[in-house]
Amino acid sequence: MDITEIIERLKNIADHAIHTVGGAPFIMSLDDGIAVHEAIELLTNYPEIPDSWVPCSRKMPEEHEWVGTKQFGTTISDEVYVTFENPKGERFTKHLSFQNGKLPNFEQRTIDAFYKGSVPIAWMEKPKPWEGEVDGKTD
Repeated sequence: MDITEIIERLKNIADHAIHTVGGAPFIMSLDDGIAVHEAIELLTNYPEIPDSWVPCSRKMPEEHEWVGTKQFGTTISDEVYVTFENPKGERFTKHLSFQNGKLPNFEQRTIDAFYKGSVPIAWMEKPKPWEGEVDGKTD
């Protein structure tokens, strides 16, 4: 089930609840057994929803092999946005990939050189490019 299906099912459930139970609190399940509160949690933590950061302690980006990593027996994630925190509690964000569940060596050296002691604390998938119009023109 993808995000669009979840949203559509939640809308239908909410409409049904308003018309049949007058909007009173209710617990219902979606067709495949996902409870409404679980679906809402999925929506709020779904990486494609803007501003939904995933804590590194909970889950890391999925990795895969590609021709540049296969010969070394390693895997790499797609590029993601990563929030780092330094020992003073200051945060910054970089755009990079993880390799074998951690920062690639060159990225780690850069972080160590410029942002001593900073560690990745959360990540978010890159949003899809905008396909809207600007002043009547599609970019």
